[in-house]
Amino acid sequence: MDPSRLRAGELISGSAALALLGSLFLDWNRDTGPFDASASIRQFGTESGWSSLGWLMLLLLLGAVALALLLVVTTARRSPVGLPVSIAVVTAGVGIVVTLVLAVRLLFLDDSLGGAYLGGLLMLLISVGGWVAMADERTEAPSSAAPDLPRRPAPPAEA
Repeated sequence: MDPSRLRAGELISGSAALALLGSLFLDWNRDTGPFDASASIRQFGTESGWSSLGWLMLLLLLGAVALALLLVVTTARRSPVGLPVSIAVVTAGVGIVVTLVLAVRLLFLDDSLGGAYLGGLLMLLISVGGWVAMADERTEAPSSAAPDLPRRPAPPAEA
């Protein structure tokens, strides 16, 4: 593993993925508790991202996090160029779709808390990181240099 190979896109995507995992422990949604007739008010509690999102949204978020972390690992392990680039393409595409789904979910949830909006921002950063990693060609890296091949003689001219 060579962490010096990580570029801005991988760093953005990987750090946003780790932060998104941490933000799932924050309060994402208000839970409307039972109605207390004696006080004539509702008791409000909060739910973390793990319990308030539902299994499908949680699966989409964890899939995007896994792709972002896979992008970081494959780049740091000096994998063949095609593998990190293809993972960056998939990370950007999946990240955009999951960001849109999460944004729609947050718009229609009345009781969203700060953790939900932080999670949406971090999901957007995962897709931006994948996009930046996909666009960075790394032409100045020694591993990107053209190989030094011996010159072969030209074929004889036929008259």
